[in-house]
Amino acid sequence: MPDHARETKNLLSALASVSTRTDQELQRKEQFHAYVAELDRMMVELQRPADG
Repeated sequence: MPDHARETKNLLSALASVSTRTDQELQRKEQFHAYVAELDRMMVELQRPADG
């Protein structure tokens, strides 16, 4: 799991450097960023030890 979590963080960093030329490209990039950010959040949750 740590490798997957690291890859989602790498992808988020890479997305920051992606340039867009049109509003449609920007919208698609923002949608993809939101998807990857949610995936990253899930990875963090899955790595936490269960309470109880």
